[in-house]
Amino acid sequence: MDEAVRRCSACGQSKPLSEFNTYPRNGRRYVRGRCKACERAYNLEWRKADYHRKHPNAPYQHKAYFDAARGAMMKECARCHEVKSIDDFHKSAGNLRPLCQPCERERRRELYQSDPDRYRAYAMSHYYLYSERCQKRHHRWLARHRKEQREYYRRYYQEHAESRRAYSRTRVDYRAAWYRRHRRDQAIYHAQWEILNRDRFYEKEARRRAHKAGSPIIDLLDRLALYNRDNWTCYLCGIRCTRRNITLDHIIPLSRGGAHTVENQRVACRSCNSKKGAKLLDEMNIAS
Repeated sequence: MDEAVRRCSACGQSKPLSEFNTYPRNGRRYVRGRCKACERAYNLEWRKADYHRKHPNAPYQHKAYFDAARGAMMKECARCHEVKSIDDFHKSAGNLRPLCQPCERERRRELYQSDPDRYRAYAMSHYYLYSERCQKRHHRWLARHRKEQREYYRRYYQEHAESRRAYSRTRVDYRAAWYRRHRRDQAIYHAQWEILNRDRFYEKEARRRAHKAGSPIIDLLDRLALYNRDNWTCYLCGIRCTRRNITLDHIIPLSRGGAHTVENQRVACRSCNSKKGAKLLDEMNIAS
């Protein structure tokens, strides 16, 4: 069965009823006289006239709308007055900014040239207030322009090679002198850190040994999660381990080509780990 059609009172075209909006009245719904496209155009012109009536000297900044001819959401820039896709506009607090990206860059360039100190102060205050949002936006930008960033840094290092070498030598001398002055404080700090972060310290040493042994795969492991996975029980003798004697053993030793992964790690007490050494389970006659 063919769909019912209706003649638009604005454009005069006959269109299906699905192309018309409806409105309620007295418990019933009635079809509007203008089609959806003409209704949007009429509402846009009405909003423009109302905006200019309230703000005679300000450009109109309307919201995005769907352009059926282009099949995309469009928006008019408040500066160049060109209708562009919403992808050409930045977002602020979830809403589209009134200026397109080229006009926004030009406006910021003009603000910076007029008063650089004021612009820098505003930029820093905005970053401190919305640091997390700015960092996420910066990371998204880097993900989209990673190739351009690499090329920029490569060109920058080539053009400023001598100055960067001089700066690096200065920084090395400064850090060495600072460490000599605070050697005792650094030793105390590292000792306290090892006590408070013992699992992280052990994992750091385990990864260092794995790199030294030439392990094919080296993952960053959560030692506490592995303890809980094996229920703090030694897989060789079956006793319940404590914080003082619990260790992680590579089922296939690193010296035999074993990997530093979750699958190759099991909980073992310190005594059994020392007895096993670089042996395989078959050599010890112990089944896993």
